[in-house]
Amino acid sequence: MSFTISKLAGALFMPLPLISIALIVALFALLLGRRGLGTALVGIATFALIGIAWWPLADRLLHPLEAPYLAIREADPDIRWVMVLGSGHDSDPSVPITSQLTDTAVVRIVEGVRLYRQLPEAQLIVSGWGGQDARPHAELAAQLARELGVEEESIIRFDLPRNTAEEAMAASMRLTDEPFYLVTSASHMTRALALFEAQGLKPIPAPTRHRVTAKQNLNLRDYTPQARDVAKSERAFHEYMGILWNRLRGEHRSAAEH
Repeated sequence: MSFTISKLAGALFMPLPLISIALIVALFALLLGRRGLGTALVGIATFALIGIAWWPLADRLLHPLEAPYLAIREADPDIRWVMVLGSGHDSDPSVPITSQLTDTAVVRIVEGVRLYRQLPEAQLIVSGWGGQDARPHAELAAQLARELGVEEESIIRFDLPRNTAEEAMAASMRLTDEPFYLVTSASHMTRALALFEAQGLKPIPAPTRHRVTAKQNLNLRDYTPQARDVAKSERAFHEYMGILWNRLRGEHRSAAEH
């Protein structure tokens, strides 16, 4: 039940759904003659939409989540485990595996394989359930890893975890006090580390899928509202809500503590 509630809350309390709800309420307010309320809600929703679609604001929201963790350029040869957290997928054998996995999933797996190749004795852990899909996410992640050259015997699958907390619990059954590289999106790392450390594990952050990067060649189009910047803002809101939920459950530590 708590899993369903958390997913429902995560879907509703995002900028675009909230803006949509505000516009619907505004429409009813105008139809009912509440002109002042309707006009105010339309104005708030309009400026909110423009704000989350404008890169300076979107980047400012997301940057504090991504900045604390440095990328792993050269892996420590003493590390024996690389764990890649799950993302989304839609299994469809008519398209290549890279099209069945989300962009985020592909980037995470590629980064995990990159680190794995630097570690002569390592094993690669992939994770994630299937949801309504017949194939679990870990199965598709393992398939991509194999097609990128990882040996079958070097891949461990966790097919059942539905979220990061359950991935941490699954990892605690296999990884006791050994350090390991934890591969996930840079914006997700703070929350993921807190959940894994709450299980007594020793994750080493290996962030990837950075959405905020240095802009070298700005042009006029960059200052207009863009869908990609809405996605950045949505990701930031999602992670801040997750961190708040972890804090309420006593599972949050700030990046400065790592």
